[in-house]
Amino acid sequence: MVGIEVPLILTGVAAASVAVASSARSTAPYAFLMAKARAWEARMLGDGKIESMADSSSLESLLSGLRGTDYEPGLEGIEQDAWALESALSGHLLGVYREVLSLVPQRGVPFMRKFAERLELGNLKLVIQAVSGLADRELALGNLTDGLVFSKDRLEVMARSENVEALVEQLSETDYYGEMSKYLEPGDYEPLDLMRAVEHGFYTSLWKRTRDLGRKNGKVAQGIIGREIDLANVKLIFRLKSAGVGPDVILKNLIPVEGELTIELLRLCAQSDSLDGVRNVLSASPLKSAIVPLMSAAGDDVGELERLLDESLTNYCKVVSLFKPLTIATPLSYLYQKHVEVRNVRTLVRGIADGFTPEDIRKILMRSARVE
Repeated sequence: MVGIEVPLILTGVAAASVAVASSARSTAPYAFLMAKARAWEARMLGDGKIESMADSSSLESLLSGLRGTDYEPGLEGIEQDAWALESALSGHLLGVYREVLSLVPQRGVPFMRKFAERLELGNLKLVIQAVSGLADRELALGNLTDGLVFSKDRLEVMARSENVEALVEQLSETDYYGEMSKYLEPGDYEPLDLMRAVEHGFYTSLWKRTRDLGRKNGKVAQGIIGREIDLANVKLIFRLKSAGVGPDVILKNLIPVEGELTIELLRLCAQSDSLDGVRNVLSASPLKSAIVPLMSAAGDDVGELERLLDESLTNYCKVVSLFKPLTIATPLSYLYQKHVEVRNVRTLVRGIADGFTPEDIRKILMRSARVE
């Protein structure tokens, strides 16, 4: 009897182990990445460090303040001018994305690679401006950086296109063109239309990629990306409305993806007669608890409102990553935080190089992610 019971017990243990392993496979893939992300976050520059570096008397002094941080390796031996420093910061951010991508579970890779294409947006917009004459070509060439999709060399070739039509022809030979072309009329190659198509193509394709993540992670990703798009549309409405732009143009430029704010609600905002009208519409929206306090704090300062909305996005992602740590929220939260950090260091570089006072620099710095 004992001889029979032992195999049965062992069989039961084995079955239980398989069940545990199967359960672990659905949650554990993000465990190592979560641990790494928490370690990376612990090494990030805090608000106190960032604000103290605003007192740097020169770029040399700023570089000294960055010694001993994750930025030091990329800044060794670099020329002490703003362009060289900003290029190094772009390289640092690219390295961060590559490291995160190397650790993302296989099922999350397509989505995260698409998410990383946001690094291409600035480059492509700069290329369009250079080719169309909206920016000095040589100046634009000096500001292009490597991305995950387009190398700096490839971007420079595109930036030297004879005209916008030739640039579009080059883009049509890339995978990037597929989504972008959906937002272009045939032969409609105005620079602003092209830049809008680049942005809309990115966000709509990123939204579609959330479906690749499975039910749990897909829902988390849609919540985060939806919030980013909602806030981007709110910022756009305030910016254009304050500049006196008409509702039709505003609607044309809105990212055509619905998070918590419907297109119809955004239409009402665009058609409002004033910024107060926009505020009234948003005060009755699903995001009222997140947006109304920020609108009140910013008053009529649209730039300040944009900064506060950007901060609120990193705060939102941080909260989601804390409540759902073993999901795609954790690498996304870290990357949003890293963008804010790099943005702040860029602000320091440019502010110090251009002779701004420490007080003026601090006014436009973003605060790091926090849970309130």
